[in-house]
Amino acid sequence: MIKVIDTQNGYDLIELSNNNYKAVVTNFGCTIMRMQFKDIHDEFKDVVVGYPTLSDYAKRDGTYLGALVGRVANRIKEGKFTLNDKNYQIAVNNGPNSLHGGIDGF
Repeated sequence: MIKVIDTQNGYDLIELSNNNYKAVVTNFGCTIMRMQFKDIHDEFKDVVVGYPTLSDYAKRDGTYLGALVGRVANRIKEGKFTLNDKNYQIAVNNGPNSLHGGIDGF
C-alpha cells in the first residue's frame, strides 16, 4: 500500500507498506526517514539512522541521513569535467570542489 500520511511545509511524507515492512519517505531530498521490518517477535523495528521529524532534516546541519546521493557520489575537482568532448563548469560547494551534485544537490 502507498499513501501520503502527512504534508509538512509543502513536502509529503509517504508510507509504503505491506505485511512485513513499512517505509516512510519524503519528497524533501528523496529522503528515507524510516524503514521498518518485523523482528522475531513480529513487531516492527526501524533500521534507518535518521531524525524523527521532517523539520529536523530541513535544518541542514551538514548531515544527509537517509538522503539519496546527488548526481555524483563524491567530489568533482574544481567543479570541472569533460563529457563527450564538451567542457563543463558546475557550482562548487566544498572548498574548491563540487560535492554530491552541487549547492542544492538535485
